[in-house]
Amino acid sequence: MYGPKGKRVFTLDTSRIKDFLDVSDACVARLGKVFSPPGYAIRPILPKDRIDYRVLATEYQKLLSDGICRDRADIARHRGVSRAWITMVYKRAKGI
Repeated sequence: MYGPKGKRVFTLDTSRIKDFLDVSDACVARLGKVFSPPGYAIRPILPKDRIDYRVLATEYQKLLSDGICRDRADIARHRGVSRAWITMVYKRAKGI
């Protein structure tokens, strides 16, 4: 895999290694340096934040009630997302 400026990148899932081996962050960093191929940059995989669909649906509903947006399509244009995303957020918020 190539990163910025065409440099080859070695991706290391530090959270899985740390949990599997039960070692410290410093030890995981050391392991990454030892086992990465020469000439590669090390890029850790950071955990993603979970999406709270109820909070998003509440924000979207507030846009509608305040009159900032007329409908779901207008919310999608306002937020820069697809209409399908808005629908999915509402469905998942209802199903939780």
